[in-house]
Amino acid sequence: MVRSARLHPTYWLFLFVVVEMACQVALVVPEFEKLHVVVRSAAFAGSFLFVLGMRASAYRHPVRNVALVSLVVLGASILNPATDGIWAGFAAIILHIAIIGPVFWVTRVRVDTITVRHLFLVMWLFHTASAVTGALQVYFPDWFPGVFGSDLGDADLGMTVILADGSVILRPSGLTGFPGGASISAVYCVLIGIGLLLSDGRRWLRLPILGSMVLALVTVYLCQIRSLFIMLGVSVLSLAIPLTLQRKLGTMLRVGALVAAVGVLGTILAFSVGGQMTIDRFSTLIGEAPTQVYYNNRGRFMEFTMDTLLPLFPMGAGLGRWGMIHQYFTDRLTASSSLWVEIQWTAWLLDGGILLMIVYPLALLLTARESLRIAKGVYGSDDELKLWATIAFGHGVGAMMLTFNAPVFESNLGLDYWTLNIALYAAAIQARDVKENRAPFELESA
Repeated sequence: MVRSARLHPTYWLFLFVVVEMACQVALVVPEFEKLHVVVRSAAFAGSFLFVLGMRASAYRHPVRNVALVSLVVLGASILNPATDGIWAGFAAIILHIAIIGPVFWVTRVRVDTITVRHLFLVMWLFHTASAVTGALQVYFPDWFPGVFGSDLGDADLGMTVILADGSVILRPSGLTGFPGGASISAVYCVLIGIGLLLSDGRRWLRLPILGSMVLALVTVYLCQIRSLFIMLGVSVLSLAIPLTLQRKLGTMLRVGALVAAVGVLGTILAFSVGGQMTIDRFSTLIGEAPTQVYYNNRGRFMEFTMDTLLPLFPMGAGLGRWGMIHQYFTDRLTASSSLWVEIQWTAWLLDGGILLMIVYPLALLLTARESLRIAKGVYGSDDELKLWATIAFGHGVGAMMLTFNAPVFESNLGLDYWTLNIALYAAAIQARDVKENRAPFELESA
């Protein structure tokens, strides 16, 4: 173990988060369209450089060794003969290092409860702006155009929504670069909003937070991405686990009443503007058995992964065979045939075989366990840190569920997951050492 507890200044963490958000917003600006790859890669590059450039500290998250194993598995995959060239292989590895990178570098930064609160607040402000923009794109489509002001005549019909008044619009994109992207921000807005309402006693803030949560739920409905709707529901329900362990029945009742009020109002508003198309789409969630609903939508991809791809590629299919890496970093003349990925489990299998399908989910489970331990007060955390650990646990359970629906940990969603959870752990463990006079901190000079 590294003996020094020397830590880097807190502002590095916020600089990273702000740059990541700025890159996402830049994708909406038409002038940056030609620089799409560069802008999209910038946030991931920042995390990768922090892994390499920040001096190690004595603090290591319990998931660190498992994360290292996952990277070793990926590193070995570059030797697979089917890897689409050395550049595609290195690009895939760098991307994975960047996304899971917060496991290694966030613990090297000075973090406390206030840092965690502000981190959640910054993320809430950004995602609220994106979710509310998504709602405005529905109510005022002429004033708030979607992705690059896309012409509906050129849009994929699967990305459009027919509203109650008969008008046809793109699924709300919010401050993202793709139709339906606002629903991701809407999930964050509602979930973190619950934490803000429980942590902040200022009454004048409650109304705008509640209002943003209602608009966010409207956005989730009108984006018509049911998997994110389910993720939000699972995340909220999962809050009951740490709250029960904390014996906070009153808080559970408050959350339940809050969610019920937001849910009823948001559903009424969404169905009134979204019309029959929105009603029909979400009615399928209760019209059939949950297993049948999942199979009809994403279950077929899971079945194909396990029944067809796993026997073909038990040790992986080589790196760079799918997605943006294949598109931008392979030589079209010598590239292996491309493969299609719809869910995270397919991505794990293709990139690292059955080993990665075991190791990466294990890392997620260990991280969720650590959030639950913080919520229970194992490290002597204060009440506010326990609250944010509760929110992080709910978010983590939802993210794990979403791996069955989308390649979550190949995107900013995965990057945010690791950043929030590792910052939470860093705050808890550093606060414990301050309290017990174990390790006085020495900040790196700027």
